[in-house]
Amino acid sequence: MEDIVLIHGLGRSSLLMSEMAIYWKWHGWRILNIDYPSTRYSIDQLVERISDKISVFRENSANPFFAVGHSLGSIILHFYIKKYIPAHLSRIVALGPPYHGSAIVDHLKRYPWFKKLYGPAAAELNSHLFARLGEVDYQLGVIAGNRCVASDWFFANFWLKKPNDGKVEVASTRIPNMKDHIILPVKHPLMPTYPSVIHHTAHFIHHGCFDHARLGY
Repeated sequence: MEDIVLIHGLGRSSLLMSEMAIYWKWHGWRILNIDYPSTRYSIDQLVERISDKISVFRENSANPFFAVGHSLGSIILHFYIKKYIPAHLSRIVALGPPYHGSAIVDHLKRYPWFKKLYGPAAAELNSHLFARLGEVDYQLGVIAGNRCVASDWFFANFWLKKPNDGKVEVASTRIPNMKDHIILPVKHPLMPTYPSVIHHTAHFIHHGCFDHARLGY
């Protein structure tokens, strides 16, 4: 039996990861689908909060450790791994991770309402984030999207370089030493719910690579 941890993104809840959780439950895996207050604390503080939950979940477990993070969840997951080096660490999948930050945050972080509305962690997702990350020394697969929802049209066409998913540029999802990277026709906010994203996530978790022969929805 294997253990898998799912971590949602900014302003979301574990419900966004529920379809992915159902997939892994169907296949007999132990699942921790984490809820955390993404708009209330800094990235470092959120790392500590998820660490406590993972410690309880993984107590006395010798199972391989897998994890999937969406957007901010990917960043928190990266810092968690770097700090705690979880036992039996295996493969990690990041969905729409803003490793190089987001130009949207660069534009909006100077306004007091932005941090008040979206929280300290959101303000950290700027172009200076990459310098803090350090090296990837684990098996990482990254899924990027190149479609946007209507409400992100302005960002996608004026503030972000193309291709992007309306929130994060594809270029921002790339990080040295990642094991594989794939671009899918999916949108940022609901990325974990797409059947294609679940398929490619599972393919990387099982095989260490994405199914590059399948690039549709």
